[in-house]
Amino acid sequence: MYADGELVMLQQSVGISREREGQIFPILYDFALKQRTGDSASSTEETDALANILTPAQMELYRKVMQERSVRVVMQAVQK
Repeated sequence: MYADGELVMLQQSVGISREREGQIFPILYDFALKQRTGDSASSTEETDALANILTPAQMELYRKVMQERSVRVVMQAVQK
């Protein structure tokens, strides 16, 4: 599921604590539910919610990881 994968990505790339995991997972899960039901949730909403939990340094790392992920997706689409 999306929330699990995103949490693992955050653990590996940003280094979140167990306490923060408990705060972050519900945000990711809610975001995934909104996407599945066709709700108009945006990645900006997710980022804003995470910004309330992660430190500024962690948010910077998170943004870099998300940007790199976007570039990979575009590159894969171009190669097809």
